Amino acid sequence: PLVDHLEAASSLITSREERLEAARACLTATVRAEQNTAWSTVQHAAQTALHFLPPDSWQTEHELTWQIHRAAMNADYLNGNHERAEATFRSLSRATADPLRLARVYEQLVVLYTNTGRHEESIDLALAGLARLGMKLPRSPGKLRVLGSLAAVRIALRGRSPHEILHLPEMKD
Repeated sequence: PLVDHLEAASSLITSREERLEAARACLTATVRAEQNTAWSTVQHAAQTALHFLPPDSWQTEHELTWQIHRAAMNADYLNGNHERAEATFRSLSRATADPLRLARVYEQLVVLYTNTGRHEESIDLALAGLARLGMKLPRSPGKLRVLGSLAAVRIALRGRSPHEILHLPEMKD
């Protein structure tokens, strides 16, 4: 209901601060709807929140803008609006510098492509995402390269028990 009221009153919400407050309220509704897996409500609230964002929001309200776009992409994917989810992915991937967030954004679109039978595109996208994170992997590594990598891993793990490997410290880089 709150999102519907804000949407109905959108022409009256004109100041920048009011519009940002409305976008934040819609984001709160989005988060609550996500917790209840109410994906059509998430989609509606996220799209309404996007409407309230100012044109320069990526520069001035980056965190809010990122959260709203992430929710919109997820909801669009889960509601079957794949084209809009892809368009939102492009916005998110251009505006995301944080490696963990970038990986999550790419992962979400890779899942979309995989679940819609676009396997080749999924592989290409995954490789492109890894490249943006500094990991360059070949599209077709060949048996020799795979065997070489497997041998290197086995050498690195030699003498370590599964229990010891499980309790290694968390990676930081």
